[in-house]
Amino acid sequence: MTLFLRRYSNFLLRFGLAGVFIWFGYHSFVTPDMFVKMVPAWTSFLGDAITLVKIHGAVEVIFGILLLIGWKTKLSAGILLLSLVTTLISLSYGPTMVRDLAIGFALLSLFSQS
Repeated sequence: MTLFLRRYSNFLLRFGLAGVFIWFGYHSFVTPDMFVKMVPAWTSFLGDAITLVKIHGAVEVIFGILLLIGWKTKLSAGILLLSLVTTLISLSYGPTMVRDLAIGFALLSLFSQS
């Protein structure tokens, strides 16, 4: 078991993180209203909230897939980390923020390994 984990730990980390980002990115397209309330008012000069949610979702899906397949892992982890930072900035302290912070550290770990 230890040899398996040692050999596949990077893939398992990428797989888990990619799943999170692909899932949320997909749902940004299917149910954008669920995420619109999290878009800060100060971003209105960039476009309407639904458009911003869909752009954010596209970034999550595209770089989540790249992370999953292991192509451009460092770039993908870096872009997803920046995307997550924008989410962390818009949320107040709570369980969601703590979870996202943990995901951010996992992405930072992948970014530093690649």
